[in-house]
Formats: sequence, structure tokens, C-alpha cells
Amino acid sequence: MPGQDHFYVVELKDEATYRKAEAAIGGLLKTVDGKALDWLSGTTYVLAKAAQADLQTRFRTTGAMLNEINLALRLSPPMTHASPERVGDLLAQRSGGSAPASRAVGAPTETDTPWHIHDIRIREAQAAVDASADKVPMEQIRLAHPDTGYSQHSVFGDWGADGSHPTIRGDLGKDFVDGGKPLDPIATDYAGFPGHGTRILSVIAGNNERLLGVAPGVTVLPYRVTKTVVIHVLGNDARLGEAIEDAIKQGCHVVNISLGDPCQAKRRLGRAVDRAYEAGVIIVAAAGNVVDRVTAPGRYDRTITAGGSTRAKRPWAGASRGPAVDVCAPADEIFRADWELIGHGQLRETYDDIGDGTSYATAHISGIACLWRAHWGARIEATYREGWQRVEAFRHLATATATKPPYWAGGGRDYGAGIIDALKVVTSPLPKPAILKKRERRAADQIFG
Repeated sequence: MPGQDHFYVVELKDEATYRKAEAAIGGLLKTVDGKALDWLSGTTYVLAKAAQADLQTRFRTTGAMLNEINLALRLSPPMTHASPERVGDLLAQRSGGSAPASRAVGAPTETDTPWHIHDIRIREAQAAVDASADKVPMEQIRLAHPDTGYSQHSVFGDWGADGSHPTIRGDLGKDFVDGGKPLDPIATDYAGFPGHGTRILSVIAGNNERLLGVAPGVTVLPYRVTKTVVIHVLGNDARLGEAIEDAIKQGCHVVNISLGDPCQAKRRLGRAVDRAYEAGVIIVAAAGNVVDRVTAPGRYDRTITAGGSTRAKRPWAGASRGPAVDVCAPADEIFRADWELIGHGQLRETYDDIGDGTSYATAHISGIACLWRAHWGARIEATYREGWQRVEAFRHLATATATKPPYWAGGGRDYGAGIIDALKVVTSPLPKPAILKKRERRAADQIFG
């Protein structure tokens, strides 16, 4: 049988066909609950890795497995094998769009809290920050967001006539792709993931009544380092390294990296991660999607690596996995703000959109790191004299207090310590410096993982 680096795709023309296909493949599975198919692009879906692993235990050959699936599906064209290159092309075409809307249980109203905010106790953690005697104002916490850039979406609150914003500081960020302000030229509909930076940032820093993020009011330094989320081409990982180094110089406390390099990582990026670690800057990085192996910089020891979980408190089937994963956060059916291209370069804001991916898990954990910094304020620097201790203190709290559903005890070792609990991370006593261990292996030396 082929390994888990092989992919199997099928075209599903509408939502009704998708539901029938889910039911048909689900009927073949023995051990997997959850989705059998993950959305790739347009009408193309890929057999979920967990479902694939289940089926591969029962069939000796690819042909036998596909034959059984296609007998159940009864579709034309049938499910077929797809090379990793084709899957990569489909991801590039996806443009960070939405899965079919009916996969969501329902968009939140102005008074609702999205499930992924509720389940990991974000609102309770925010209240704890407000009540803390040691707190500092959220705007004193700086988060760097290297991605496809930012946009002037109303999810972040009011913008000045000149495009200025009190906390989304485009004037402090940089565009390493084209120069100038790190605005994402979404209306040009470029090949890649236009608007990805905005979607991810809305989960972290959304700040209005329609979508309140994890850390509203945090000061954001946006960087435009790429047009896509797969950063092994066009010098994107070198640009990411430059952005990290600039974020260190500008006093950022947290760096959110909802990007990944599935190939051999560059030393330049590793050196930047090492400098951040020694400086006490918490880098939260995505484990990755679709491919099994954790992507860089998430595979580095010195980052906090985000795996994905679902509403059912299970690992998200589309997430990369392995011992590099520290902890999981919601990665499926995530409500986020977005833009809709309505023609002739015109954009319309949206709020009822959903997305998936470890990019969103990363956003939740980065936001929690900002809450943690705001809750304890100057006590963090006073307690941890060496920069790396601040990173390891957060890692310790995120993993030691994680919720461990039954799955983690039985087979979730590749998904980290469990699902993050924001309230426990923020309010648990700061760990003593003596119990923290430095990650000695440098990221610059982890080019092969």
C-alpha cells in the first residue's frame, strides 16, 4: 500500500453530493468518526488522512481500496489518485476561500459566541485579564503577523480617513514583497491566498460586535511576506525570517505564523527563530495541513506548534501531526471575517464565512499568548530573567493545563498535550524558572526536521 504521502481526490458538484459522499465513505470506516473528506479547492475534495489510514488497514492495494470507495460513491468521474504536486496546485488555487457554507452549523449572531471561542474559554480568560491586579493594557502587547498582509476591514473597528488605526499598525509593519505598507491587494484577485492575513487576524484581533477575537485591542504589526501560505518558493521563507527579525527589534511579544514550508527549511528562517527564542518572543507556528509531516517553522523545537482540533474535541483530520506538535486549538468550522470579490475590482465585507486549517489553531494560541502577557504584565520579565524562559513558561502552561479528551489518552500523541484551555493558561501561577528547560537544539540546525 502507498504511504500517507499519497492523496485521493474526487469532484463533488454540490452540497447534496458532498453529504452523500460523506455518508458513503463513512459507511466503509471502522474506527474513524468525523469527516471522511476534506475540502481542497472549488469542487475538489481529498480523502481525509484519518479515513485513508483506516481504509489502508483493510486493503492490500490502492486499486482495491479505490474500487471499494467508488462502488460506494457511484460517481462519475470517480475518486482517483492525485500526486502531491497536484494537491499543492489545488491548494494554491484555493485562494483561502470557504468550504461550502452548509458545513457550518450556523453563523453567530451579534449576541452569540462562536463555538471555538466558547469551547476553549476565551471569554473567561479575557475577563480574568480585566480583573488582574498585574495587568497591562492590551494595546501595550505587540503581536507580529507575517502573512499576506492586512486590509482595512471593519472587523478591526474604525479606521481613519488616511487608513490609520490605533492598534492595527500598518505604519510599523513592512511589505517584503512589493515594498511600502503591508496592505494585501485583495481586489487584484492574484494567484495565491488573497485575504488570508485578514481572515487569520480577524480571529486574533477582531474587535466589533459582529466578531470579537481572542485578543481584541492588541497592537498588531502586520508584515506582507508572501502571496500564499506555502512558503518554500519565491524566497518567502527568507522574507519571513526578515519579518521575525524586524518584529524582535520593534519589541513584539508574540509572532503568529499561520504559514508553513513543507520542504527543506532555510537556515535564515531558523536563525531568526533562534534570535526570537533568546529574546523571549513567543513564536506560535502552524503544524500544517494535508501533508503528514509538520511544516517549518512549526517543526522547530523553539516554536510553539499548533495542531488542530474540532468541535467534537477530536484531532482535526486535515492537520499535520507528529511529536513537534505542542498543543491543539480549534481548526475546523472557524468563523472569520473576509472579503468577497464582486467584480470589477470591487470588494464586499463578509462576516458569516467559515474556514478551516491549523492557521486558525495558530491564531487562537497566539491570541492566548497575548492575553497571558497582558494578564501578568511586568511580572513575566521580573520572574524570567532569560528570554527563553518566557517562551518555555508559556509552553509549560499551554501543555500542562490542556484539556485531554479520551482520544488523547488512546492515540493522540501526535497531536500534542491536548486542547488548549485559555482560562487555565492565563490564570495558572507562573511556573518557577528552575523547572523550565531550554530547548538546546537550534532552529538553524533543524533544516531536515
